[in-house]
Amino acid sequence: RMPPLPPPLADLLQLDGVAIGSELDPARQDRQLMLAWQQAGVRLLSLRGWSEHFLRRLPPELVPDSWSERVEVFSHARAGPTSRLKRLGDLLLSGMMGLVLLPLHAVAALLRSGPILQQDLCSGRDGQPFLRLRFAAAGPLSALPQWRNVWRGEMSLVGPRPLSLEVMAELEKRFPGAELRQWMRPGMTGWGRIAGPPPEESDAMAWELGRDLYYLRNHSLLLDLQLLLTLSLIHI
Repeated sequence: RMPPLPPPLADLLQLDGVAIGSELDPARQDRQLMLAWQQAGVRLLSLRGWSEHFLRRLPPELVPDSWSERVEVFSHARAGPTSRLKRLGDLLLSGMMGLVLLPLHAVAALLRSGPILQQDLCSGRDGQPFLRLRFAAAGPLSALPQWRNVWRGEMSLVGPRPLSLEVMAELEKRFPGAELRQWMRPGMTGWGRIAGPPPEESDAMAWELGRDLYYLRNHSLLLDLQLLLTLSLIHI
């Protein structure tokens, strides 16, 4: 238990919002006080809501424990008109990429003595394995051949990073809710990769997973367009 909240606290600290832990059971007096704060404009948020609103990521430790709650909380990742429009956009843009890149692939194959593409086995949507395509020569544009994976429905233009079966299994061992990444097709780029973890972040894998979980709950066509525009500006 915690001591009663002083009524003038919100004004003294100029509170913008209050994050309330799921295990906290405020006393009746504190509930009434916080509701009064809310009427005065102070936002009352769960820790999950605070993290999403202010950090734009969802740390894996805040993922609900029960499967039924996860289905409800992350339903946006699999259902609804946004998901269908996302797939339509994938088909249109990957088709346009194919029209441009197929002739270039053919020319590169004639000029290069060795193979120009390489394949590696990755874990896809619902854990289904697929062969991800990449240029054999490493570089900032090495992921371009993955337009074929997008066209075939194995990947999306934007989504969580494609991971090998071994890395995905290790991720599930370390973090609760890591399997939620597989509720959506992996992407050529994604929210978890556009901005890398800050230098002080000790666990880059957990940081990226938190960004991926945020994207699963909040993806939209506008956010996808912003990420694709950011990616194109990075490579200009």
